[in-house]
Amino acid sequence: MKRSQRGYILVQALLLVAGLLAVLAILMNNQRTSMQTLEYRLQQRRADAAANAALQQGIGTLAAANINIVTQNDAWAELGNAGDEEYDMSDGSTFRMQIVDTGSMIDLNTATQAQLTDLPLDPDQIDSLLDWLQTSTTPRADGAKSDYYNSLTQPYNAKLGQLDTLDELLLIKNWTAQTLYQPPVDPTNQLDWPNDKLGNKLPLAALVTIHSGAPDTQASGAARINFDTTRVTATQLRQLGLNRFTASQIAGHAFTSYSSLFAVRGMNLTYAGELLNVATFSTTTTTTGKFNINTASAAALETIPSMTSDVANAIVQQQTSGYETLGAVANLAGFTTRSLGAIADSLTIGSNTWIVRAYGQNGSASTAIEAVVGMRSNQIQVISCNRLHTVQIPSWWDWDQQTTSNVQAGTTTQ
Repeated sequence: MKRSQRGYILVQALLLVAGLLAVLAILMNNQRTSMQTLEYRLQQRRADAAANAALQQGIGTLAAANINIVTQNDAWAELGNAGDEEYDMSDGSTFRMQIVDTGSMIDLNTATQAQLTDLPLDPDQIDSLLDWLQTSTTPRADGAKSDYYNSLTQPYNAKLGQLDTLDELLLIKNWTAQTLYQPPVDPTNQLDWPNDKLGNKLPLAALVTIHSGAPDTQASGAARINFDTTRVTATQLRQLGLNRFTASQIAGHAFTSYSSLFAVRGMNLTYAGELLNVATFSTTTTTTGKFNINTASAAALETIPSMTSDVANAIVQQQTSGYETLGAVANLAGFTTRSLGAIADSLTIGSNTWIVRAYGQNGSASTAIEAVVGMRSNQIQVISCNRLHTVQIPSWWDWDQQTTSNVQAGTTTQ
């Protein structure tokens, strides 16, 4: 009997020990998980700090930008080597960055129906976007106004105003994340849609923005002459190089566009180039929706009505040296005064708004940020800052996975 009791006690003891070991294993696993969680959180904080360091460096560089002439040879354009340069921090973090001129992109807030038709969008997406932006309460044939959105399970109203973020597009009828962030499938438009570095079609997000702006000034920063409200004298015009006859055709008359101005009798490309440098048809000091001929891609330029692919490519070929005046575009081969006038109102050489792309990484944690940064009232400002929900470099940034150079960049603030 005693032997049986001792056996029972031994079994109970073994069970108790096994239970304690199981509890200990659970505690150790929980502690290990907790330590891993804490380590990841520390890595995430460091990745955040690295991305913010990249953003601050970009902002600091843009503060010195000359908004009247913005080219690919500027300090901001070379910073980060278009995401191909990696900055190493002393805490093991790294960051990469790129600054993009929004004047190189298609502004969806100002794009016309003709421009939108050149994008890989269906007619119902175009109609729905225009209905969302414009104040009319009558929907287009394939569009939607508040009546449609109010009938949804989670109802809301149509914006009837400009987009504030790209992701707001996902609220619009027939617009999806695939529309924005996935390569287009068999685009039916006539535009030669650009490819990424791997030869795949770039997603729409790579070419569009909802922020753009350029100062309506001469290359020197001086004010332009408003040919719509100012009755320019023949003497002023002859100072620009116009002959007496052409100057007399313009003097004292109002014009609303380069197209109408360049239709004046006696106009030639030399005179047109001089007028491009000084003329405006608006009282505003800033323009939106224009393309910077120093930075815009051929695909973006081709969305301008009347812009041919040959002219778009000719413009892009001169971007390495850069355009110091808007009138320099008149020297490109293939232009007539009529064809130049048809596209000139969509062109500029300046910009006051950029997108800063910043990617920070530490261990397995990463942070991707897109910030819109603009020069407003002679001060550089962050207009919007969006932390992207992705653990990888966003595909529409079109960065190589591997960098080609490294820079020691100091420390981050955690």
